[in-house]
Amino acid sequence: MLAPDIGTLKTLAAHSQSWADWATLAVFVGLLGEILTTFLYTKDKSKSEITLEVVCAVIITAGVLGEWNFGARAAQANAQLVAMLDKEANDANERAAVANQSAAEANRTAEQERLERIQLEEKVAWRTFTKEQRHSVIRSMSAFAGQLADCSFLTGDMEAFSFSSEIASALRAAKWQVVPPNPNIFERKETTLPTTASPIQNIDFGVEVKSTPDRKALTAARAAAQELERLGFDASFKSTPQRPQPPQVWIVVDHRPLGPQGEANLRRTNRKRAASH
Repeated sequence: MLAPDIGTLKTLAAHSQSWADWATLAVFVGLLGEILTTFLYTKDKSKSEITLEVVCAVIITAGVLGEWNFGARAAQANAQLVAMLDKEANDANERAAVANQSAAEANRTAEQERLERIQLEEKVAWRTFTKEQRHSVIRSMSAFAGQLADCSFLTGDMEAFSFSSEIASALRAAKWQVVPPNPNIFERKETTLPTTASPIQNIDFGVEVKSTPDRKALTAARAAAQELERLGFDASFKSTPQRPQPPQVWIVVDHRPLGPQGEANLRRTNRKRAASH
């Protein structure tokens, strides 16, 4: 059986109180009639008996009248108290609703700020493999075990050196013959003073993979570039006409591209795809 709600209980209480008031009033009227009857029909009773009956009836009448009077006052006070409690409860509910709305808004703002902070961090974070990405590189590159590779980086760029070292480590785990990057070796190129006719040099970004033109090195180099791109890193493949012996692959890590790289880049791509559908 379902319990009655608050509104039903309030209606029942008010209805019962109304009937109780009427019942008390009925008793009062009955006692008043009894007093009148005592005065009118007193032939067979002594004076003391009549006096006693009248006094008792008066006392009972006064008690019933007082019960009705003070009961009505109490009922009125209870009704006012209930109304005040209802108002306070409604006010409290409204304040709670406002507080919940403010808290929800604060949570949304905090979450938005957190996401913006993460996105900002992803835009400037150093390139690196996750544990799963490293295992993926090792698995895919193991098909070219024994391949000679030279890993290098843009001189003076420690972020590029760090990522080049990670690539070299993964290739060695895939059984490649790897010449690792060395931060203490500086590349020197012949150059002349620039003139107005000199070409404008651009900064190289991402990872550049080159190879000798033989089939074995070409296949390994393309696979390395494609694996890096699949993992969310900017990478490109370029062949070279050089024919050193044995066949060789060069992996050069240049400056970090703008925007997220790696796992963060993949998440951004997935978000864009989801938003477009």
